[in-house]
Amino acid sequence: MKNIRHYIFFLSFFLLGMIACKKEQTNPLFDDLYELKYQESVELPYINRLIRLDTIDDTRCPADVFCGHAGWVTVDISLTPMFSATIPVERITLDLYNKDTLGRLIFCLLEVSPYPLYENPIPVEEKQIRLQIESF
Repeated sequence: MKNIRHYIFFLSFFLLGMIACKKEQTNPLFDDLYELKYQESVELPYINRLIRLDTIDDTRCPADVFCGHAGWVTVDISLTPMFSATIPVERITLDLYNKDTLGRLIFCLLEVSPYPLYENPIPVEEKQIRLQIESF
């Protein structure tokens, strides 16, 4: 009888532990990375929008020089309705590694490449971003 109580006791802790460790569910349709080139649009069909990289403001210190200030990079993106002219265009400004929300979407700018160089400046038309979009 004592062994059965121990067995039930440990089994209940095991089951409670499994329930507590359940992963938070997010929408798998948006837990994805998107790569956008400057002035390029990509479809987000699950929300019927086009996402477009409008501007890149890259003032990071070039890789081949020493700077007293690291600088920053921000991008402006827009979400345009694919099928409706009555829904307004939504705009969002992101800086590197910070998350921002728009509706039920979370945007995180992960990378702007290539990194700036002093000797050979990189035209903005050759830049691209890596963006993560999640839903909550």
